[in-house]
Amino acid sequence: MKHITKITLFVITFHLCSCGEKKKEETLESKAKEDQAAKTQESVLKDFMSHLEAMRDLLSEIKDKDSASSAVPKLTQIGFKLNMAKTDMQKLNFENLNQDAKLKKEFGVAMQNTMGEIDEIMNKLKTSSPEAYDVLYKTMKPIMEK
Repeated sequence: MKHITKITLFVITFHLCSCGEKKKEETLESKAKEDQAAKTQESVLKDFMSHLEAMRDLLSEIKDKDSASSAVPKLTQIGFKLNMAKTDMQKLNFENLNQDAKLKKEFGVAMQNTMGEIDEIMNKLKTSSPEAYDVLYKTMKPIMEK
């Protein structure tokens, strides 16, 4: 009889715990849907620009192979965020800045300048520290191609 009581208590406890997990999953899914619904082309472009600027700032601190190696995890994370922003833009049916004159005016020059600065930093590293460049290139190539 004691074993049956323990088993019953375990099953009830397990069921109650798993119901709580289901509610957490539903809450997370609901939150994700709300976040996606709140996104606009402008807000996604702002996010994209902030990630590009973070990448530029991180790259500008790299001077040698060791600092390049330590930056790889952060660059990978930034790359993931950039790709998420690109995915958000696709979901909003907005894949080209030329589609909207206001957004092009607001973000176009800044985006080109920041990407130019990233390219310039990478080119400087290529000559000043080829080892650092090689470490970064493996991480940066897939990010910048997407």
